[in-house]
Amino acid sequence: MQRLAGRHGLTLLRTTAAHDCQVAAMADMVAIDCGQVGTDASRALVQSLRRATDAPIVVLDGGLQAAEVAQLMSDGARDYFAEPYNIPLIAERLEHLADARRSRREHPEEA
Repeated sequence: MQRLAGRHGLTLLRTTAAHDCQVAAMADMVAIDCGQVGTDASRALVQSLRRATDAPIVVLDGGLQAAEVAQLMSDGARDYFAEPYNIPLIAERLEHLADARRSRREHPEEA
């Protein structure tokens, strides 16, 4: 298994429980595998996360229809990657989003 984010810890959320959203609020970014939870649960999770945090949300899934992806982006997702996954590209994007989030949290006066 390849490590996606070298300088950041990753937490996998498997439910839409309020506790998970509180944990995510402390994260530099959030990635959701829609293939694991389904479209409706993914929408609910994106909406809950958006209320809990301003961390960027990235959606990973190759089975979504264009309208479903558009809805997740409208709900607050920041980026989307379809299968087959380009792991180096995803890793670079996740690192960039996490670094930017951390910088904004550490230096809010510069945001």
